[in-house]
Amino acid sequence: MEGLWLKHLGNYERYLRSHRALSEKTIINYIKDLSIFEEYLVTQGLTLNSDQTGLSFFLQRRKPNSIPNEYRSFMRDFVSWLLQKRVISGGARFGSSGHSRASIKRILASIKSFVRYLIQEEYLPDAELWHSRSSHMARIMPKIPQKLPDLLSVNEVTTLIETAQTMVSKKPNSLRNLVLIELLYGCGLRVSEASQLDWNHINLGQATIRVIGKGQKERELPIGDHALAALLRYSKQSIPSGPLLLNSRGSRLSSRSIQRIIHKYSILSGLRNDIHPHTLRHTYATHLLDGGADLRVVQELLGHSTPSATQVYTHVSQSEAQRVYLNSHPLAKKHG
Repeated sequence: MEGLWLKHLGNYERYLRSHRALSEKTIINYIKDLSIFEEYLVTQGLTLNSDQTGLSFFLQRRKPNSIPNEYRSFMRDFVSWLLQKRVISGGARFGSSGHSRASIKRILASIKSFVRYLIQEEYLPDAELWHSRSSHMARIMPKIPQKLPDLLSVNEVTTLIETAQTMVSKKPNSLRNLVLIELLYGCGLRVSEASQLDWNHINLGQATIRVIGKGQKERELPIGDHALAALLRYSKQSIPSGPLLLNSRGSRLSSRSIQRIIHKYSILSGLRNDIHPHTLRHTYATHLLDGGADLRVVQELLGHSTPSATQVYTHVSQSEAQRVYLNSHPLAKKHG
């Protein structure tokens, strides 16, 4: 199996790079997930070969019209195996339970992409389970309790920005950090998007920024007055070419460095110490909805490919509205 598996895997990696333009990190994660699937196939004595020992024959061992049922049964068994299988780290198994439901959902998404590729290349038979937005796959996916994203209040964001402004007055070279914070909150950038910004992505005259998001998808975002003012000051302090955010060595600021900066400034601001760059992105989206922005507009601004990814922020907004109501309305609480 190993030779054939590696052949399929190699072709699939090339396909991801050439046709889907995914980042190296995403491709590596896909391949890691597929190694778990390979392990399961081995435990079942199956291969991706086309002969009678392979998965293709396994799926057709009854009648051709039983393939959809065989696929579903096979994947349900795989999910059960994942729920029971202990996760391996550093060569040793740990934990008393299997993969988390969130991890399983990610693994299934990786497998779905791979199997659709194999179907496209005519290595495996097709079935509705592998189609986009399949209701059958949705039923196999383990249910995950929705966790509301962490966010800051308007006052907390204001405090964070004011701290960054105070630091600039003390240390002018801290202006980069103010620009970073203004862009993370003012434009809702992912940490990787902020790290990859170049000066030629910024149009100061039109107050817009061109962002390269997941899958190399580009979107153009408006820059607010506060962020624009910080960028204009920053452009006079540095050479407006090449990477926008530089470290002390003159190289592009890494995602890890951005995380450290936000952590440092959250502590300097007297806020809690678990604030991350993504917290500012969550806050950006929620504050837009609180301000009356349309969900589809927020989806476009965040660079989400589906509305479901943005939908969670409506729950946060509603939750915040309920909290404000309970704390503010004189008849909201029972007395005595």
